Parts: sequence; structure tokens; C-alpha cells
Amino acid sequence: MQTTHPNRTWPTTLVPSEQVVQLALPLVTALFMGRRTLSALFLAHTTVAAFMAHESLLVLLESRGRPFDGVAARARRNFAILCGQALLTAALGFEFAPPLARRAGLVAAALGAAVGGLALRRLEKTIAGEIIIGTTLSSCSLVVALAGGVALRPALSASIIWLLSFATAVLAARAARENAAVGRRLPYATLALGLVFVAFAAVPLARFPKRASVALLPPAALSIALCLFRSSPRRLRDLGWARVGSNVLTLALLVRLH
Repeated sequence: MQTTHPNRTWPTTLVPSEQVVQLALPLVTALFMGRRTLSALFLAHTTVAAFMAHESLLVLLESRGRPFDGVAARARRNFAILCGQALLTAALGFEFAPPLARRAGLVAAALGAAVGGLALRRLEKTIAGEIIIGTTLSSCSLVVALAGGVALRPALSASIIWLLSFATAVLAARAARENAAVGRRLPYATLALGLVFVAFAAVPLARFPKRASVALLPPAALSIALCLFRSSPRRLRDLGWARVGSNVLTLALLVRLH
């Protein structure tokens, strides 16, 4: 369902649906790797509420274009409600969380503040901004996993795999927007391939679970293909759903190999 205006159309949810799925997958991974404790569930809700509050903030800052009154009013209401939910569930989650999850939560909170700063400065759509957002989301999945009783190394390895998956997605999206000759897009593919090597090199060095890096292959392979082959910018939304499909495979592999 959408709200119409003579010059534009606004979705009533304020949040693109494929982005909601992308947010949910790391959290679902964390919940299924461990136990669905009260702390883990509260902190997962904190992440979702904070993400959706961030999207409402972008509307209020007109980062998605100038909204008309109905959308702006709904965004203000949603922002206030979601911030309240995030603060409440964070407090409850920290109350029941083990010490390691609390320390990881402080790092995630600092990254979340950095994301808010990016939004205020309108830098969230830069490559660095998108990587910081991906780092924040992956750190939140780490907090949820630790709150669910997952050991540090498996939880951290899954978080890093999600971070690298987000990074390859950013590179693929940038290459798609270039829509230029393959020579212009080749550096993006090279960087994405380099991230795959980083994942496999990190396993023995950090003593992560040996097969964890395999989970990066589906989204990384898709990203490299998108970097190498030209696609229309009009298909970016469809490519986003293809990314969701590859990340579902990542989720299944991380849970299965844990």
C-alpha cells in the first residue's frame, strides 16, 4: 500500500521491505545459533526498533526527498515510539545479559551513535557510511548471539561473515550504479574477491570454526557477478531480493555449520 502525491509516491511502511529482510537475517542467525533467551529476544527487538527509528529519521531529515505533511507526521510519531521501544528493550536485555554480551552491546551502541551522526551529516549513502551501517548491524547480531549463550569465537565469526556480506553488497550496488564498461567495474569485483580471501585467511589466524567462511560464498559470488556484468539501475530492487536469497543460504550455512 502506498501514499500518493502529485509528484511522488511514498510507501506507507517508511522502510523498504527488502531492507527489513536484510536486517532480520543476521538476527535470526544469532537466535538460532544459541538459545532464545529473554535477553537475546529483548536485544533483537532493540536492533529492529533502532533500525526502523533510523529510517524514520532519514525521512524527517529529507534524505529520501521532501515528504509531504502526512508522511512527515507519521515519521515523527514512529521515531518517538521506536526510540522509546529501543531504550526500554535495551535496558531489559542488558539486565539479563551475560557480561560479555553487555560489553559487546556498548560497542554496538557506539556504532549506532556513529550511524546517527552519519544521518545528520547526510553521509549514510557513501561507501564508508554504508560499511559503518553494515558493521553496526553485524555487531548487533554478535550481541544477540552472546546473549543467547553462543561462545565468543563462533558468534564473532558469524558476525564477521555478515559484515563481509554487507561489504560485498555495497560494492555490487556501487558497480551497478556505474553501469559503465567492465573496466570501470572491475575494481569493485576485485575488492569483493579480496574480502572472500580475507574471510578464508581469518579462519586459521583467529581460530574461528573452520567451515564458517564457506557461508560467505553465496553472497560474495553474487556480488562479484553483479560487479562484472552490467545491469540496469532500474533492476536494483530486484537485485536486492536476489541478495536476500543468497543471504538466506548464508544463514542456513552458519546455523548448520555452528
